Amino acid sequence: MTLLTPYQIERQKKRKEIYAEYRKLSANPDNMPSAIIKHLMDKYNVGAASTIYGIIKEHESNENN
Repeated sequence: MTLLTPYQIERQKKRKEIYAEYRKLSANPDNMPSAIIKHLMDKYNVGAASTIYGIIKEHESNENN
């Protein structure tokens, strides 16, 4: 059993929301990947694209395990 602080719980929820929206937006082949990342950065107030890419990589590796 893992005990999490309220901040950690909120952070995990936000990361799941970002990944879910990324999957939804990237399902449309007309959407440009860079535009998707920029949209997510603006919507979720993320300062760096590398953060979004890290979230995507983390969730994709979790899906493969």
